Amino acid sequence: MDLVFSRPQAYLKLQIFDANGVFLFLQTEKKIFLVNESEQGAYFDELEIVVSQKATAKIVQENHYYPFGLNMVGIEKVGKPDDKFQYNKKEKEESLELLWNDHGARHLDLQLCRWNGVDALASKYLAFSPYVSMGNNPISFVDLDGREPSDRGKGGKVIIVAFRGGPDGGGKIGLPQNEGTTGQVIINAENYAKEQGVQVKSLLVQSGATATSSIENALYFISENYQKGDKLVLYGYSYGGDFAVELAHSLKEKEIQIDLLLTVDASDGPLKNTTVNDKIPENVKEAMNWYQQEESGNSYSSWSSRKGSNSESSHSPTSMFPSSRGDSKYASDSKKTRISNYNMSFLNKPSVNTGWSLNHGNIDEFVLPQVNKVIKSILKNEH
Repeated sequence: MDLVFSRPQAYLKLQIFDANGVFLFLQTEKKIFLVNESEQGAYFDELEIVVSQKATAKIVQENHYYPFGLNMVGIEKVGKPDDKFQYNKKEKEESLELLWNDHGARHLDLQLCRWNGVDALASKYLAFSPYVSMGNNPISFVDLDGREPSDRGKGGKVIIVAFRGGPDGGGKIGLPQNEGTTGQVIINAENYAKEQGVQVKSLLVQSGATATSSIENALYFISENYQKGDKLVLYGYSYGGDFAVELAHSLKEKEIQIDLLLTVDASDGPLKNTTVNDKIPENVKEAMNWYQQEESGNSYSSWSSRKGSNSESSHSPTSMFPSSRGDSKYASDSKKTRISNYNMSFLNKPSVNTGWSLNHGNIDEFVLPQVNKVIKSILKNEH
């Protein structure tokens, strides 16, 4: 998955939540934080944030649109500086006065109400011109990535959030091609979705020592992309498995349903699972949990090494932590959540022929085909 940054890679962002932590646009509790999407340190000189009880809210920018997104200039209040992320939360390109919106796969010409390129999924919509935007009905449909329309407010896409093992990631966003088996989960899902013409939004989080930053980044991603009717899949390995469960609990508070929760050897490393949450909340429709109970040592034999690949590049540092192992999960309400626990401990004993054995360091790669299969069923709408 290639990332093309159309905004500064380090910036301050204001988020506003209600008292329950639900993301809002207008509320009293405010949270300002630094977003750094680059690998370099970011510094803001002479930054001052002032909070005054006497201050009154001011409208700093107000936008109005024609149906396909062209601004109604005469009645708007332009921000200083002007926030370019406007219609459908897409960035307005004003270079050369083209008035295009960047939707990712294509740009939308706001004056012509047409895309500037041919639809990659044109064969799926033979009744429409490949340049038609939102099915020529922007009131009922929205096209968030420039590939195909979906009903406004009804969702229809699949959102996948995957947490790799920790604890050194700091909750940052990772590139799937650099994140071993967890990255492969995302890559395989995106490739299959492309074949099926299914819209997918994915996020890979590099798990940190604590859940705070990892969960916050995941919640923000979901708040920006989730619509009612979308399907939501969570995946986590090792530390990430525990964070995936914690994210499920946070989403319960926001009344967001999770279609599938996949955990692989969820662990907190040397703490011997004393902080791991094995309780699956009732907003999860189905949970599948693969685990083994042999505590990891200072080394491991990798499944991938039996196939001639570099095993260390396929796993996060948590694989090397002593005491890492998984446990079974249980539902807070068995009538609302279906749970499948797969105890793989019978494979801990080394094979007589190859010497290979299953352990915390290689279980994620061993069960990858099963993970791929169940995610495919979601993408095919068979789950």
